[in-house]
Amino acid sequence: MDKIDKKIKSLIQQDEVISPKAEEIFNNFFSENNIEKNTINKHNRVYKIRKIIAIITCIAGLLGGANVYASTNGYGNVFFLIKYLVTGEKTEITNKNELLSDRDITISYKPISLTENLEMQIRNLQIKDNKATLIIAVNEKNNTNITPLNYKLLNSTEKTLCEQKSSKKALEKEYLEEIVFNGITKDDEVVKLDIYTSYNTNLAKITINLTTKEIIVDGEKQALEQISEIELKQFLSDKISSKYKKSQKEKIVLNLRDISYCAGLYKADINYVFIDSDNTFEIDYDNLKVSALTAYFTFNKNNLTDMFSIVKLEENNTE
Repeated sequence: MDKIDKKIKSLIQQDEVISPKAEEIFNNFFSENNIEKNTINKHNRVYKIRKIIAIITCIAGLLGGANVYASTNGYGNVFFLIKYLVTGEKTEITNKNELLSDRDITISYKPISLTENLEMQIRNLQIKDNKATLIIAVNEKNNTNITPLNYKLLNSTEKTLCEQKSSKKALEKEYLEEIVFNGITKDDEVVKLDIYTSYNTNLAKITINLTTKEIIVDGEKQALEQISEIELKQFLSDKISSKYKKSQKEKIVLNLRDISYCAGLYKADINYVFIDSDNTFEIDYDNLKVSALTAYFTFNKNNLTDMFSIVKLEENNTE
């Protein structure tokens, strides 16, 4: 039994799940191996062939058990383990792009509100055979005259990769758009999506970072920095209290869960609760009914008396 044979048998015998059948195969092989070596000068070619066949048989019988050993010792599978034992070279591939023939990049399922009645999800980007497909979902809550939309896709240097019209059918309210284009490389980290209305006015400019999965709406950061959270909460509190005709005795406590901006429209997700302002120390806060709504509004930058304008208050499911 040579050193490689002993090493293979020793390592695989450490595996607790090795089967009796596999053990028998190995023992028979090594016993036969010794006999063959006694006549190796006469039957050298036969010995080599039979040894190869026996090794293949053993590997096939032990594949399940040996894979357990390989995976628990940092090797990808039994074939990598055998290569390491025979050649001394450990094979390890950590870059998934070297293993995958194509790419499917999940980006986001969070809706982007283009208008109060039109939402979009930029879901994923698939790349195969140098052709890319950006998959977008569109949801029209109510009838709108700005659809079907038009799309323009650019790379980070503003080179146009694709211009495409919507595939929306006449009565569809929720549908998928597949924007197919060429020219993207595996080194590209950013693509830009320009969205146009049916009458070809620009609705939104969106940058998609394929590495961080970040979606950046043009002008969003600057627009959100201009809003006072204190003034916005006061405005929304007044509007909600007025909507439900609450008295001054009932105070509203409001939590701004999320806020976003796109194409001149702000969207705020809100939790709120009404409490009796005269008995705030006697209320069972654990059993208060918490409500939720989404507010769509615009910001009137140069109007100090009417800084915000409500476009729509949309009730959500409540607990």
